[in-house]
Amino acid sequence: MAAMSGDEQLVGAFLRGEDIHAQTASAVYGIPLEAVTAQELANVLGTSTRPVFTYFRTLEEVRAAVVEEAGKIFGRYVERGLSMNPPFKGYGMETIRFAREEPNLFRLLFLRRRDTAEFQTTENHSADIR
Repeated sequence: MAAMSGDEQLVGAFLRGEDIHAQTASAVYGIPLEAVTAQELANVLGTSTRPVFTYFRTLEEVRAAVVEEAGKIFGRYVERGLSMNPPFKGYGMETIRFAREEPNLFRLLFLRRRDTAEFQTTENHSADIR
């Protein structure tokens, strides 16, 4: 869709793995991407936020729930793979199967940009390297 539009910003957002719907809302409303609200996104998509926000308080809660559910789905693939012989090969085969059958969930779990704070630790591991 981004390529068909010919819009360089949308194509760039897609190639960087960004949310092109939020990018569109940002362009439509002339606001920074990080300032896009759920209501603005819903307006661009032609939908309502009411069903979602009767259960979730924030967009971050929605994202967290989606990632958690995607992890559960991937977990079923992992369980199936680990029951195969040899387990490590089964795990790899099921991971590939998950990527083929659920490409959007695979991208969400494994190819999304993450905050570097997720990977930082307060422990000093430099002694372990020596």
